[in-house]
Amino acid sequence: MEYRRLMDHANLVLRTVRPDAIRLALENATVAIQEMSAILDMDYGLTSTNSCAPCSSNCAAGCNVTGAGKCDKCNPGYGPASNGSCGPCSLNCAAGCNQTGAGKCNSCDPGYGLTSTNSCAPCSSNCAAGCNVTGAGKCDKCNSGYGPASDGSCGPCSPNCAAGCNLTGAGKCDQCDSGYGIAPDGSCAH
Repeated sequence: MEYRRLMDHANLVLRTVRPDAIRLALENATVAIQEMSAILDMDYGLTSTNSCAPCSSNCAAGCNVTGAGKCDKCNPGYGPASNGSCGPCSLNCAAGCNQTGAGKCNSCDPGYGLTSTNSCAPCSSNCAAGCNVTGAGKCDKCNSGYGPASDGSCGPCSPNCAAGCNLTGAGKCDQCDSGYGIAPDGSCAH
């Protein structure tokens, strides 16, 4: 009996309310539900006063351990900053910076190597194989016609060099052109 009375009342209300008012009420309710859903999806942590507040942006795992405004683990492309939040990794970063921290990098994109501060910088010019092993400004393997210099970069081989200078180094030669021989300094001479 109670159910029947409630249904009659609901039908009366629906007949007396304008359809555009119902539509507006439904739209407002939908927006409110979406806003509440977004708030519930956010990760929260405790503040120093034991209230709840949002974690830092770019958090992958909330802030239950570190606290509000901070982050337990950062999203890919971000690393831990000194204030406990997450900041972007260095430019040209291949493997993120969760180990090294924001503004730094674990390893670099091809053509870039790590600097002493764990950021990424270009390899030496005339580099054939990048500089992930040797570091920024240096080279793991030189292009043809170039060899390793004492500073780790690539320098040109000696003139009249037939086989390059990857073994002997920049300014020298592994094997000279016909009619030339290897001089005491490693270059090619008549």
